[in-house]
Amino acid sequence: MDCHKQYDHATIINTETGEIRNKRLAHTTEEFREFIGDKADTRMVIESCWNWSRTYELTKDLVEEVILAHPLKVKAIASAKIKTDAIDSRTLAQLLMANLIPEAHLRKADNRIKQRTIRHRAFLVAMRTRVKNRINDMVSSQLLPAETLAARPKNLFAKRGKGENGVEWLKSLEWSRAEDSRMFESNMRIVEHLSHEISTSNEMVKDIYEKDKDARLLSTIPGIGRTLAVLISTEIDGIDRFGSPSRLCSYAGLVPSTHSSGGKTYHGKITLEGNKWLRWALMEAVVPASYADAEIRGKLNALRKIKNANVAKTIMARWLLKVLYHVLKEGRPYIAAHPADTNPGRLSIALANSQ
Repeated sequence: MDCHKQYDHATIINTETGEIRNKRLAHTTEEFREFIGDKADTRMVIESCWNWSRTYELTKDLVEEVILAHPLKVKAIASAKIKTDAIDSRTLAQLLMANLIPEAHLRKADNRIKQRTIRHRAFLVAMRTRVKNRINDMVSSQLLPAETLAARPKNLFAKRGKGENGVEWLKSLEWSRAEDSRMFESNMRIVEHLSHEISTSNEMVKDIYEKDKDARLLSTIPGIGRTLAVLISTEIDGIDRFGSPSRLCSYAGLVPSTHSSGGKTYHGKITLEGNKWLRWALMEAVVPASYADAEIRGKLNALRKIKNANVAKTIMARWLLKVLYHVLKEGRPYIAAHPADTNPGRLSIALANSQ
């Protein structure tokens, strides 16, 4: 099955007669049922893409088994100079017949709902940040009096109770043009609306957190709060599917690339393959973790002396990922074992005794 936005292109191969049928299908249960028919012993393959779950939900009860194919690995096995929907669909069917489909992880419905929820929150926060940056640009482009500039807070969006009130300072500005004033007010309303939606989304994340044992364990790790804990737990979707910490690091794309030829091996930048959300979450957790935990702070500072800041941060993100692997694997919360240990090459974690 070759999936698309408006339709899917399906190919059926009869393993006994060799008959091949293909058809473009609209996204309706009736069309799929009519094409597949009463074939309880049929196996189907879908290439993983942004909308694979829709086709999966339409067909999971019509066939015996649905396999999710890894798109990059399929391309490596069966790349073609001529590419059409019919050819792609037939290629997938032929690979399935030969048991050569490189499988991707097929998430269950409840995990996909959690995934959409936490990514929706991330989308809202990203939108709000963009609007805040626009407001910052507008303020920076204005010619303001010296006394107004002197009173400018460091955080323009801090509210009362946090030491400074940036919002009040913003609202007190006198704009030189009426158009700028109207755009500023529009942007402020957008920020306020998005903040309200983020608060609503936070409640949804909180509900997930309270029901997710893995997320609660992850929140014991420094730098990983409730939101990141839910995101990481959701993206991992069961630690048992990873046989080792190295495999989890590879899944997150936090391992160095390797080039080996003629007896010489070179290691380069991280691969950036795999789950970008998991990679982003670990990178986000590094700095807060260094503030909260002496061991992590010591390791990060030691790395910064021999590596640039970004490389040091990436290494610590990989270290944190190994830590959380053991936390989830053992099902025990994290505690710092050796606060004075600053050796970046040694993974030292402690797992609290289960109560």
